[in-house]
Amino acid sequence: MSASVTSGSRSARDERWVAGLALITVAVISIFTIGVGSRASEDPAGPGPVIASLGMTAAVILAMAFVIPTAFTWVDVRVTRGWPYIVGGVSALIGLMGWLLVVVSPATGAAFYRAIRLPQGVVQFWDLRLTLETVDCARWGFNVFETNNGCLADPSIYGPGITWWRFTFGLLTESNTTVWGLLVIVGASIALAWVAKQSFGLAAVVLLAAAVGAPWQLLLERANVDAVVLMIAVFAVWLTRRWNSYWAWSIAALAIWLAGTWKYYPFVLAVLLLPVVGLRRGWIVLAGFAAATVAFFVLTWDNVLLSLAASSGMAELGDFVVLGRIPVVARLPETWSTGDVLLVAICLVAIAWGWFLGRTKYLNAPSQRVPVWVLLALAGGLLYLSSVALTGFAYGYKAAFLVLLVPGLRVRNHWPRIAVWSTLVAIALVLISFVVVWNTVLATLAGVVVASLVVGQATYVLFRWCRALLSPENPSIPAGQSQ
Repeated sequence: MSASVTSGSRSARDERWVAGLALITVAVISIFTIGVGSRASEDPAGPGPVIASLGMTAAVILAMAFVIPTAFTWVDVRVTRGWPYIVGGVSALIGLMGWLLVVVSPATGAAFYRAIRLPQGVVQFWDLRLTLETVDCARWGFNVFETNNGCLADPSIYGPGITWWRFTFGLLTESNTTVWGLLVIVGASIALAWVAKQSFGLAAVVLLAAAVGAPWQLLLERANVDAVVLMIAVFAVWLTRRWNSYWAWSIAALAIWLAGTWKYYPFVLAVLLLPVVGLRRGWIVLAGFAAATVAFFVLTWDNVLLSLAASSGMAELGDFVVLGRIPVVARLPETWSTGDVLLVAICLVAIAWGWFLGRTKYLNAPSQRVPVWVLLALAGGLLYLSSVALTGFAYGYKAAFLVLLVPGLRVRNHWPRIAVWSTLVAIALVLISFVVVWNTVLATLAGVVVASLVVGQATYVLFRWCRALLSPENPSIPAGQSQ
């Protein structure tokens, strides 16, 4: 009886923490949007009124995201077994249709992209083409990281690992852009279908909005390297779930390390390797990954600084497919010198909110294996936060990483009401991130809050698993993933 009373007392206390931290998150968001809304009075002759209206719009829509879920009393939504194929099929269909329309009729293709609020690139698969041009220049002997290198108009801001693509027997070359771009569309759609297979209920339905949303389709239309990073994250989780062996974990570690050498922030995917400690001498994989990563940063530090500098001055006051701490803070009045502090506070409070949400939702003993949703959530959330909040500037396709949060947004009616409400709020914020590309303040705040919230929740579950692994009562918990 006393154990039951203690458990109930802890649960009630955790629910109060969830409610309190949610209110603090709302309060800080309100301060931020009020600041943006006051831009009109400080800068009436410039862009102030336009920026102020966007801030007010963000405040209204975010308020709806927090208020509407309070009206739900039953949220048990079920989808058909074929739903993942529908989601993946729609993603591929829209992506391939856009490409084909541009090929057959450029004017019709342009109208199609405008209809889904997607800014068409100068050429099809523009980002991939620029990347492969960098690879070609490196193959021809140019130093692509130098200014006025004689081959590229601007020095490459990728990591040095991107030039290793030249050792692919001529397959990765600018002349093959179309083939690789089409493969990216198909591969990313397969990855999205697998994510949908791990998702349930209302959250799974939201993935269809992602499949047709501007961030996801922008990623496919540009065939940006981030699409490959997302596929690597999904592949690593799938591989180590399917085969819990040294060779599988080693391949996953190598794939993640290579992605990090291309764009640096994918190194955060190292979190996906943590369950390998459940294997006997699994720490060797982690130690090897850590040593290789440290060596890479030491040897390429100048390029790291170049990539960071590329984001530091990008305020981009145009509100279309722009995300990030830097452009959002730039929309505050010049007298507000605490913009970065406010955004960091939002991240930290939302992470704490997610931690206590996890304590409220997951009261049973930890599973023997790290749940798949935990790894996907940490991958997607950390990729998003590291590029949007930490680095500070990103384009709209970074919101595509948020699809990896969706499997962690399952809603159960028997959960405490505050837990159900918090999860519904998270679903609403993900939905906003998938469909909004025209309001930097709204899209960034929604993405940062939901990424932080789900990362906090997943971190708590991972922490419980690690604690159980080290517990004398549970000397051997196998690594891997389940659910």
